[in-house]
Amino acid sequence: MIKPKVYIVSYYGHNVEITLTSVAPEREITEIPDPVQDWIINAICEDYRSGEFTSDECKQIIEGNMYTHYAGTWRILELNFGVMENVILWINNHYPDESLTEELFVKYFGICDGKHFYGKWEKTFNKNFLDMINYFRNSGNKGQLFCNMALEQINKYKIRENKV
Repeated sequence: MIKPKVYIVSYYGHNVEITLTSVAPEREITEIPDPVQDWIINAICEDYRSGEFTSDECKQIIEGNMYTHYAGTWRILELNFGVMENVILWINNHYPDESLTEELFVKYFGICDGKHFYGKWEKTFNKNFLDMINYFRNSGNKGQLFCNMALEQINKYKIRENKV
């Protein structure tokens, strides 16, 4: 049995703490294995903030029908400077194709709500991020969808900035 190993990685603008508690067969891990990364990214996209992954859920073919199995826990490290810095940089420097568009609102909220919320974003709040967050204060699920949508665009912005 391996000694639990903790990693801090970034997915969709979130700093995520991953603790690997089991790797079978035992081997040295230098980076987060793809099945673990995929499992956590899917969980984040489904609005989970933390969780466990088991060796049945996270396994990787080594050769033939032999697998490496991974188990452990993960959690999003809530509000931190890096996330806030990315949001502010995006707000002040994003390109038009990195904006929150009506198409994105419809993609995340459906046609009716998407068009309604886009109208609030565009006209009522004049694209003010904090005002829009405040608008969703009584609807945490929709507020989280708004943040996930923004993180999709922030990620596009970060990719472009890293290429410069």
